[in-house]
Amino acid sequence: MGYLNAYDAAQVAELDQALEWHLTSNHYPPVPVDFIPACKQAIQTFVVAAGSTDNLGEDYVFEQLNETMVELPNGKFMSVVELVGALHLDAFVDSILNG
Repeated sequence: MGYLNAYDAAQVAELDQALEWHLTSNHYPPVPVDFIPACKQAIQTFVVAAGSTDNLGEDYVFEQLNETMVELPNGKFMSVVELVGALHLDAFVDSILNG
């Protein structure tokens, strides 16, 4: 399990399906599937920001991702960087960026 399985799932399945598998099978305890919209928002924001690093610089983009908040199902907020890190979504970001 882990990064490689999540990366492979992101390559072969639709994003919602891959995230559902990742959240429920690749985490213990499982993360509820109602986190999928927040995960998708964080992944998409990260991918768009990654495309701006050449123009804006990595430090600036990373700072902006730390300040960009995503609402969780419980009404709380996490930054894009926190959510990607906490739920191990980097494999999905990498899968999209590596196309």
